[in-house]
Amino acid sequence: MQEKKITAGKLKSIPNSDESNGQNGDFIVSLTNANGKEIIKQIVEDPLNPSREVYDKDVVSRNKISLQNAEFSVRYSHSNEIQMVKIEKISETGKQLLFTQKL
Repeated sequence: MQEKKITAGKLKSIPNSDESNGQNGDFIVSLTNANGKEIIKQIVEDPLNPSREVYDKDVVSRNKISLQNAEFSVRYSHSNEIQMVKIEKISETGKQLLFTQKL
């Protein structure tokens, strides 16, 4: 069962991510204005290969899981200036465009 609650408030400041800190498989989510000027940029750790903690007796380890599909979310402060979202994937050969959508 899911519940939804909406309250007034402000998001904490999220500085633009430096894509040079991204790893292969990570996504770069860019929110831009109508002219393509970047307003917000965030790095999302590879959602198709997440790392999970495994507790086995007294030992904690981290394992990567390979998924065919995955959901992820990005939080940002609303602005009328934001008109488009673009998602790119970091690969060994550079960035690969996955998705663009006008908002």
